[in-house]
Amino acid sequence: MGINPETRAALVWVRDDYEALVRSAEAADLRAPTLGTRWTNRELLFHMWFGQRIARVILPVAGGFSVSRRSSVGDSRAF
Repeated sequence: MGINPETRAALVWVRDDYEALVRSAEAADLRAPTLGTRWTNRELLFHMWFGQRIARVILPVAGGFSVSRRSSVGDSRAF
């Protein structure tokens, strides 16, 4: 069981885009507040980093519970 190539490519793109954002950010940019939240840009970037790491672990596991891999819809609903 693994991540399909399209999902893997999307996760790699997110990782690379995130890295570019962090490398280009100045200290003042990171301390600045975000628009529409109570977070700083630094806190938001951490949240994005953490969520992406969780997604890399959860997506392969969640794929095991998808309807397409089960014999019936009821099997998946039990979980």
